[in-house]
Amino acid sequence: MSLGVVLVYLSPPYPNTVLIGADYLQLHSRRMQFARDALLSANFFLPAWYPGELLGTPFWSNLQNFPFIPTRLVVLLSMDPMGPYSHAVAVTLSALLAALFTYLFLRKIGLGLPACAAAGWTFACSGFYAARVAAGHLPLLEAYPALPLLLWLVESYIQQRRCGESTRRWIAAIAVCSACVMLAGHPQLSVYAMVATAVYSLWRGGTGSTKPIWAGMIIGVGCSAFALVPMAMLIRRSTRLLALAPAANDVAMPYGRLAAFFLPWRDGVPPLVDNNPDSAFRGYANLAYFWDTVCYIGIVPWIAVLLLLFSFSRNKLAGEQRKLTGLIAALGLAGIIMSLPLIQQAGVFIPGTIFRSPARLLYFTQFALAIALGCAIQVAYATRAPIARFLVALLLTVHVIDLGSHDRRFIQRGSLLPAAELTEMANILQRIGDGRAAIDRTPPLPLKHAVDDVGFFDSIMLARPYQLILSLAGAPKDLNIQMFDGSELPWRALAAMGAQVMFTTTDRKDLTSIRKILGINIYEIPGPSRRAGFFPMDQVRYLPAEEIHRKLRDPQFELTSELLLPADALRPEASAYSKGIDDSYKVEYRRPDSDHIECLVETRRPGYLRVIESWDPGWSASINGLNASIVPAFDALMAVPISPGRNAVRFVYRTPGALAGKLISLLSFALLCGLVWASRRPHNTK
Repeated sequence: MSLGVVLVYLSPPYPNTVLIGADYLQLHSRRMQFARDALLSANFFLPAWYPGELLGTPFWSNLQNFPFIPTRLVVLLSMDPMGPYSHAVAVTLSALLAALFTYLFLRKIGLGLPACAAAGWTFACSGFYAARVAAGHLPLLEAYPALPLLLWLVESYIQQRRCGESTRRWIAAIAVCSACVMLAGHPQLSVYAMVATAVYSLWRGGTGSTKPIWAGMIIGVGCSAFALVPMAMLIRRSTRLLALAPAANDVAMPYGRLAAFFLPWRDGVPPLVDNNPDSAFRGYANLAYFWDTVCYIGIVPWIAVLLLLFSFSRNKLAGEQRKLTGLIAALGLAGIIMSLPLIQQAGVFIPGTIFRSPARLLYFTQFALAIALGCAIQVAYATRAPIARFLVALLLTVHVIDLGSHDRRFIQRGSLLPAAELTEMANILQRIGDGRAAIDRTPPLPLKHAVDDVGFFDSIMLARPYQLILSLAGAPKDLNIQMFDGSELPWRALAAMGAQVMFTTTDRKDLTSIRKILGINIYEIPGPSRRAGFFPMDQVRYLPAEEIHRKLRDPQFELTSELLLPADALRPEASAYSKGIDDSYKVEYRRPDSDHIECLVETRRPGYLRVIESWDPGWSASINGLNASIVPAFDALMAVPISPGRNAVRFVYRTPGALAGKLISLLSFALLCGLVWASRRPHNTK
């Protein structure tokens, strides 16, 4: 089974190539490299702030940036995220765990070795999983083994309890694994798995077994509060709670795509899989409708479903087998029904967006089909007929060839950019110092992690800088996107945001070209703002947020000539400054690390220091050692009031909710110790 999984996802490391994973190359590898650089530095710390995109965003409070799940930590600390092996190792490791836990679960409920191995391989090699290797959805793939893992632990606990033996190790395992599951970078599958496990425990063990299981799961979630509480607070101030239009990648399973269960290539494929124009994906609004609806798991599992239905109708299944078959059917049908557009339409009454793409509920269906295959093999073997064993072997051979060949279309390697050209690009970026850049997300440049980009690619973004970017780009106010290239901004906006150069595949007639490398145009941005700038009081205007964004959208408004502050900002006393004095000033900017910014401002006039970095409640400021309030300039950047003289300004970022989360985690750990201690004695089953 394990060898079969490895062979499906095997990606020979040809020189100067890397396993293709779109999101991994464009997003996850850069965040992993950022964390790795900090963790392996002399200071050995995990950054709280990420300055690389969207004018800066919170880092480890966003689980999609830094999941604390053990599999990610192993890969992160042992391998170069930007290297040719990390993605391949990470996806293969998750697939192996998915197969192993499915195998262990079915062994625990009494299925034989061939049935368990076939089901484990099938679940790990489902199209739902394999397609996301090419898409690069690493956080989702890391959460994929959650459902069989939790079901195996719950079933082990129930059986141990029924035998009257001590269950404390299983309670501890349920709590610890629940915590790990909730720390995965894609909480959607984690929540699905937790809910399904809670229902399974009630169905399988009754209320007597359910209480300690649910207690263990809840305590496990509490143990992960050190990350979940900051994550919840981040969501509250993110785009997820804005009144935006439906996202293009919020995909329900179209009724027509249900045919992909049997005809996976019926609607074509994206260019990432096949560049042949005749094979292009068609009939749907965007490529998200392909990636989120790949559901092929072979034809043989459906034959297994028919066999189980026949056995069920003829009462050829034992009591426990009938109950398991009913649960499998309910789980599989629930996955399909809840993924359909009808359920998505009902979700419009829920404010904000918590989970996108209900099509991902097909996770349940994929698991149910894999389990159905294992159960059908067990039923066939129970007949003890030689022909049954022959047919099982034949059908499994067909199944492996069918599903394996389907999956291999998503396992491809691409060439890395030549080292000489990358070095030349890196030299250009080094010259911008503390400035920003505007770099397209495609082609994915390995050196992008080394510079702060104006654009962004994320699914959870701070609301204020997101709205700032929309206003500067002249985009609709309710636009709901998670990808934006700095090349889409006008040059006045790029200059105001401190961008000095642009790397893009588009042609910009309004900018001066430095040169062109491998089809990538490199432009110089005229008159870029410095990362930190001083604005005297006669250049400061106080306006309501709506008026600020109206001016940001006005192409005639000079973004670098005035500082726009909120109307309710605290204003200095009129006597605090006077006109006609020397207006010279000096500003020095220094960044010891991502979480600290230091500025030295020397001026004879009062005003505001503006730093091109996203405003967030986690930032605090001090001036000459005294606390200072931070004002959201342009409704999104940081500004602090400056008095005449020499001012040493220091900004520090601390993750909101981190302390509360750690306290909840400590309390939950103490409760877990108490729960395990209370479970030390065997239960009386008489």
